[in-house]
Amino acid sequence: MWIPFVLVTILTLLIVIYRLSGFGGGAGLELLNASFASQQATVDGKTMPASGLLVVHRWRANAMTNRWGDILAIDANWLCRTPTGLFILAIGQGGDDGANYDLSPQKLSPSDIRWVWRNLSEDRVRQMLTPTPRIYRKVFGVPVPKR
Repeated sequence: MWIPFVLVTILTLLIVIYRLSGFGGGAGLELLNASFASQQATVDGKTMPASGLLVVHRWRANAMTNRWGDILAIDANWLCRTPTGLFILAIGQGGDDGANYDLSPQKLSPSDIRWVWRNLSEDRVRQMLTPTPRIYRKVFGVPVPKR
């Protein structure tokens, strides 16, 4: 009578250990960091390693995962600053576009993520961050100006 209870308990423990050990979910930021560090960013027509950029803000990434927590598709936007003070919006996208149906989609690796780089003026960044005073203060060190 208690054999099903023992089996369910063992199965639950195995799932919890799997998830807590890092094999399951929670790998989105590590995947993005690994991919970002290996990229070459184009800033004002010049190529530089993305690892030389300072990431000043990361918006929450949208990720599609399978039931085991493996990332199948991801979309991320990071606000970066160059050593010379220019702002760059790094847009990372990877995964299946949904056009092909696959019964067993493959999880992403860092090389599957494509990054696009957009130069932004300081005025544009200030306008973009005005609705979020906490992030504005973090990036610029001053509160949002009163209108």
